[in-house]
Amino acid sequence: MIILDRPYVSDFLASTLQRLRTPVLRNGVSEATAEDYDLSLIDIELEALRYLDPYELPKPFVVKPAVGFFSMAVLLKD
Repeated sequence: MIILDRPYVSDFLASTLQRLRTPVLRNGVSEATAEDYDLSLIDIELEALRYLDPYELPKPFVVKPAVGFFSMAVLLKD
């Protein structure tokens, strides 16, 4: 699942998400992007994220902080 947020969603990212049919969390940014791209928007209860166990996530996965434009703090977890 991908969470799109401001300030920027590139055309490359949006078209890749469309092509791969990657689940995208429904929010204002993803709904606006879905006006131009056929995204697979999903809904999830915020409360469910509170109980998410990261050790149960399928690997590999990428963790990127929400703050900052560049990917200087991206972590790939194998």
